[in-house]
Amino acid sequence: MKFRKEIKSLDDLTLIRFIVKKDCGTYFKAKGYNEEKYIIIKNNASQHLKEESDVSFHAIKEEKGVLIKKQVYYPISSTEFEELFYKFNPDGTTSIKDLNDFGDLAK
Repeated sequence: MKFRKEIKSLDDLTLIRFIVKKDCGTYFKAKGYNEEKYIIIKNNASQHLKEESDVSFHAIKEEKGVLIKKQVYYPISSTEFEELFYKFNPDGTTSIKDLNDFGDLAK
């Protein structure tokens, strides 16, 4: 997936939770639980959303607009997040599966 903003670290990503309020064609208007307003760009990761969907995503935040600046969010899939995670943490775990297996040690 291509973005205008270059991702330099995991700090460029944000985890957001929201409820979709309106489908506006190429984007969704959404509202967070603390009354934040979001503009969520439609892409492969967000194509399944519909009005009143309650979801959380890792997303890339980008500022758009010439005179009036708006924050827009590009959701990324779990697979894309995993790829970025390992890109910026090469010494991390080898897979998310390893993290899930770690919980099985208590059994």
